[in-house]
Amino acid sequence: MWIDLHIHTTFSDGTLTPDEVITAAKKSGLQAIAFADHDSVGALYNYTDPQELEIIPCTELSAREKNKSIHILGYFIDYKNAELGRFIKSQRKARVSRGKRMVKKLNTLGIDISMDEVRKEVKGEVVGRPHIARVLLEKGVIKDLREAFSLYIGNDKPCYVPKPNIKVKEVVRIIKTAGGIPVLAHPILLEDDEFVLKLIDDGIEGLEVWCPAHGKDDIERYLKIAKEKNLIVTGGSDSHGNLAPYPKIGDFKVDYEILAKLKLKLWNH
Repeated sequence: MWIDLHIHTTFSDGTLTPDEVITAAKKSGLQAIAFADHDSVGALYNYTDPQELEIIPCTELSAREKNKSIHILGYFIDYKNAELGRFIKSQRKARVSRGKRMVKKLNTLGIDISMDEVRKEVKGEVVGRPHIARVLLEKGVIKDLREAFSLYIGNDKPCYVPKPNIKVKEVVRIIKTAGGIPVLAHPILLEDDEFVLKLIDDGIEGLEVWCPAHGKDDIERYLKIAKEKNLIVTGGSDSHGNLAPYPKIGDFKVDYEILAKLKLKLWNH
């Protein structure tokens, strides 16, 4: 039995609607999935009963410390929780402001792009860099979506704007307030395992060990850390639908046993 605990929909920066994600998941033989949209729980209100496919409530929230963007997955959240809702709303406003600043920077380079054009790419609730990238692609500024990040809006590129400086402890608190389990997404991208250990001390309760960004050595290392720190381990594709370079739904799967252990952690929470 296979699962994928990290999938994005059109409610953040994915290309597939929740129902299209469900269809793709069932076709690929998955037994359970998690909608893990950035700063959104909208997908959890907007899907048709999948029948025989388990939907795990989740969201992916961002923190920023040491000039690093830290992504934290909140599993089994009460997605109707009022405090979580207020936090997500504030984050969405910050994303709009960030998008405007990136568009302005692109304009200063002589690139003709407007925030109205970016908004038209947003199918759900959240403005993200992939929406800007799609406009650049449509206008012929770039050859593919990867080039948008490598030349313009990727980390430390000329038009990049960082997210707000929100502490990991605050994001962890929000997730726990909503009854969820905070899990650090793709830890290898932080490029600093000592920092990962610091985040565990700040309340992270799990590591996303199995993901496309991790090689065999990374998996073994994070499994060891998880065992030493008594953390839950999870896994998922981080699929954004048909958006490269992310894998498509079904291209990356993990064993259902991982979800069973996550549920046990929830029951003992």
